[in-house]
Amino acid sequence: MQLIQSLPIDAETYVAEDFHRCIRPPPECPNCGRIGHLPALGYYERNLSRLGKGVIRIKIRRFRCRACKKTVSILPQFAQPYRVVQNETIELFIRGAPYDECVTRWMSILPRYRQRFVRWLPEIKRVMEFDSNRAPPEDDRALEWWPRILAKYGNLGGATLVFVSLFGITLFGRYQCHRPNPPLG
Repeated sequence: MQLIQSLPIDAETYVAEDFHRCIRPPPECPNCGRIGHLPALGYYERNLSRLGKGVIRIKIRRFRCRACKKTVSILPQFAQPYRVVQNETIELFIRGAPYDECVTRWMSILPRYRQRFVRWLPEIKRVMEFDSNRAPPEDDRALEWWPRILAKYGNLGGATLVFVSLFGITLFGRYQCHRPNPPLG
């Protein structure tokens, strides 16, 4: 399972300061609910776009529950699950031109992210309707939803944190590793 964690730093600082070493396990296993049973397992690495040129390798902290033997990884809020382009760049793209250099470098990928969001919007609407405190906007035009969602949750990272925690989805799809879970302590 993958949980999203809000951090007070950006991706560059996360890497420069080896912040992955500071990631603590959730107080209880999101799979079986046992408290205090998540010792560190290690890390896995993945690529993430830079706001400058190129990509950086970030380490994602993993834990394994002693009770149910399932793993839990903690993805920093600045990264999108299963996407190489970091959240800040995706936001800049979706908001529209004129585009910053960090957006133009990823123009071969970013239109596909937008298409994925548009195709996934019916499911986003469906799950939001279950939570009366988060009623969806009335407008059916797909890209009209984007600024409303970002305004409601602050940014793409905040929206992803809420959507994964409450609904087990992202703005781009449902992944087997995401299920609704309690917030990290």
